[in-house]
Amino acid sequence: IPLTAPMRLLLEIENMREASPATVSRGGVIFMNDTDVGWAPFVTSWIANREYDTERGMLQKLFDTYPAKVFEWMKKNCATIVPLPEINRIQHLCYIMEGILSNGDNFAAQCKSMGLDNAQQLLESYFVYGCIWAIGGGTFTDKQFDHRKNFDRWWKDEMKTIRFPEEGQIFDYCVSEDLFPLKMEGEQLSTPFVPWETKVPEYVHSPGTVFGKLYVATLETQRLTYLLDLLMSNKRRCMFVGGAGTGKTTV
Repeated sequence: IPLTAPMRLLLEIENMREASPATVSRGGVIFMNDTDVGWAPFVTSWIANREYDTERGMLQKLFDTYPAKVFEWMKKNCATIVPLPEINRIQHLCYIMEGILSNGDNFAAQCKSMGLDNAQQLLESYFVYGCIWAIGGGTFTDKQFDHRKNFDRWWKDEMKTIRFPEEGQIFDYCVSEDLFPLKMEGEQLSTPFVPWETKVPEYVHSPGTVFGKLYVATLETQRLTYLLDLLMSNKRRCMFVGGAGTGKTTV
């Protein structure tokens, strides 16, 4: 590739297992260990670009509380269908929150109308929703292990501040702002989640439609379409992984 004097070529590689000493010495290689750098700098930069101080403070507290604890448990107890570095999952958590919060104007208005405590519970509920999908969404079930069920069981046992209903799995629920402000039920707050089943539109048949073009919304298509819309609205990349006939193309 012919390069003119002002041009520079930057190659970002995953590892240097196949690199010869000559390549390393002549290429001006800068090695950055992902375990030393971690995902915190990305989060700090993303939060710094949010517009409202109140939102930034709440988000920083949530990032300090949830992801590290979840990652630590997953390293020993859970697997994902494809390898997912921690920074990848943190990026998607930020992007999901970005899709939910948009420019932050609506949440700033909610802080005033609902009060800071209720608004913080709302933000934490959305953050929990983002966490389970960005960090645990890649878990899977095969003939030997049910990693998704293990993740669901652990989350319900460990994360008690914003709780899910006992029925079904945590992936079966979405946040409903109609349930705010949350109320105390005994020693716990009421749940802010409703089943995705309540969001699935009823199928209405259109006579004359070609069979191959019929589309019947399900719980799975509804929740995945919602995530896809959150990411695509800000032009963020998203990859759905699944076997043949699971509806990837349809979604």
